[in-house]
Amino acid sequence: MNTIKKPIDLVLDKALKFRSDKNFPDELECYKEILSSYSKNYNLLNKLLKFLPTVGRWEIALETISAMKKIDCPTELMINEVFVHTKLHNFRLAIDLVKTLLGKDDSSPLLYNNLVNYYNNSLCIDEGIEYFNEELKNDKTNPDIYFSLAFLYYYKILGSTSLIFTPVFKYSKLGEKYRSNDTYNLNVLGMTYYAMKILDKAEYYFLESIKADPTNSIPHSNLGVLYSYNLTPQGSVVDKAEYESTKRLDSTVMKKAIHHLNTALSLNSSLTGTVSLVGDIFLGNKLYDKAINLYKKNSNWASLEGLLKCYYYTEDYDNFHSILNELSSRDSFKESRNVSALLSHANINLGLDINNFYCPNPLAFVHYFDSPSPDGSLNFNSRIIDECNSLELGIRNQGLLSNGQQSTISLFDQDSKLLLKLKNYIISAAADYKKIYKDHDVEFIKNWPKDFQISAWIVTMDKGGSLSPHNHPNGWLSGVYYLSVPEKVNKHDANIKFSLIHPDYPHSEAKFPDLEINTKDSRLVLFPSSLYHQTIPFYDSNKRICIAFDFQPV
Repeated sequence: MNTIKKPIDLVLDKALKFRSDKNFPDELECYKEILSSYSKNYNLLNKLLKFLPTVGRWEIALETISAMKKIDCPTELMINEVFVHTKLHNFRLAIDLVKTLLGKDDSSPLLYNNLVNYYNNSLCIDEGIEYFNEELKNDKTNPDIYFSLAFLYYYKILGSTSLIFTPVFKYSKLGEKYRSNDTYNLNVLGMTYYAMKILDKAEYYFLESIKADPTNSIPHSNLGVLYSYNLTPQGSVVDKAEYESTKRLDSTVMKKAIHHLNTALSLNSSLTGTVSLVGDIFLGNKLYDKAINLYKKNSNWASLEGLLKCYYYTEDYDNFHSILNELSSRDSFKESRNVSALLSHANINLGLDINNFYCPNPLAFVHYFDSPSPDGSLNFNSRIIDECNSLELGIRNQGLLSNGQQSTISLFDQDSKLLLKLKNYIISAAADYKKIYKDHDVEFIKNWPKDFQISAWIVTMDKGGSLSPHNHPNGWLSGVYYLSVPEKVNKHDANIKFSLIHPDYPHSEAKFPDLEINTKDSRLVLFPSSLYHQTIPFYDSNKRICIAFDFQPV
C-alpha cells in the first residue's frame, strides 16, 4: 500500500526535482511557498528546517528559524540558529547567541567549546580571552571558563611565531581542579602536544578524550589525522615494524586512521575537513574513484584541490579544467602551492598557458648561500649535531625516506642558544633571498607574508639513503642547511635535485626542466615550497645530516 504524502512532502519533492534540473529559482520558490503556507505551524516549519541542511540552503534555514521563533523559542531552536549562522560565516552573531544561551544555562561544556571556536573563526581571539577573564572574576570555580582560556591560548599561540604553550597548560591545570577527565580539555591537550610534535603524548590525550566521551567526534578526527599522516615516533604510538608504508591501507597505523576518521564522521557528518582527509588517504593509495566520491561531498578548498589532483592524475582533463575554473574564483587560488605545482607541470604537459600566479617558474627561484660558519666558529656544524643528539626530538619514519630518519619536534622551539644562532642565520638569509628576487612579478614575492613560523627538523641518512620527490604545500619558502655531507663516489651523490614532476603525474613525452644543486657542508639552499625536490642516493659510509625547514605563513 502506497503512503499518501502530505502536501509539504510533495512541495519538497518538487524542490528536489527543480534542484536536480538546476532550476534554482523555482527550487527557492518551493521553500518560500512552505514558509508562507505554514507560517503558524511550528512542527511543519521544523520539518522544513531539518530538510534544508541536506541541500545547503542556509539562508532559507535562517528565514525558517525566524518564523519559528515567532511561535516558540526553545533552547534547541537557538542552538540550531547558532549552527546556521556558522554555516553562513556569521560568527559574530553566533558568539552573541551562545553568550545568551550561557546566560540561561552555563553548564554545557559543548557551548563553551563552540564559543571558543567562533572567537577563533572570527579572528577575535584576544576579545575571547578578555571575555572569559571577565567571566572568571564572577566565577572562579567554573572549570569551563579555565578550559576555554586554555583553548583560546592554544589558538593564539598556534598563530604566533613561537610555539610556547605555557598558558594552555596553566589554565588546563586550573580547570582540572574543578573537573577532571573533561573530554574537551583532554582534546585541547592532545592538539597542543600535536602542535609541539610530541606525538606519543598527543595520542595519549586524544585517546583519553575519547575515553571520557566516546561520542565526541573531535578527538576521533584528530587521532585519525595523527595516524593518517604517520607522524608517529618510533616505539611509542606504533612499533617500527608497523611502518610498512605511509600509503598502505592495510598497514596497522592506516587502519587505525581510517577507523577513527570514519567514527568521527558517523558521529558528526558535518566535519568537512575529516571527509577531505579520508579522500586524501584514498588519493595516496591511488584509489581515485573512492577519493573523488568523498571529495564531491564537500566544496571546501581541500576537497577541490583533491579533485584537481585526481582528475589530473587520471588524465580526465575536462573535469580538471572544470575544477580549476571553480578554484580560480576563490581567494586562495593565487597563493595555493598545490595548484601552482600542478600548473607548472600541466602547462608543459598539455601545452597550456594558464596563469600560474604563485610561482610559474619555480626552478628560477632556487638559490644557495655558502658560509664558513653562521657564528664564525670552525666547529659550528659538529656542535649543532651534538646539540641535536642531546635533545629529545622524536623520530619520524616515513615512506619517502630510505635508509634514514628525521625528527618530529621542531628544532627552533628548543631552548638552545646554538640552534637560535642557526635560526637567526636562516632568517637573515631569507631576507637576503627576498631582496635578490624583489623585482619578480609573482605572488611568491609580491605577497610575501608578514609573519612566519619556522618549522625545522633534522634528517639523517646512512649509506644508500635517499628521499623521494615531494614538496611542502603548507610552507611558503622552504630550505635545507647541510651539517655533514658524505664523500661523493660520483659527482651526483647526496645532491638535491629539483623538478616539476610528481611520481603520480601522467606520463608525458614532453621535456621538463630540472636542476641539481651540489651539496656541501654549511651550504644553505632556499626554494619555493611548491617545488618538488629529492635526495639522490649516496654510497659513502659516512652519514648525510641536514636541517630542513619551512617558513609557514602565520
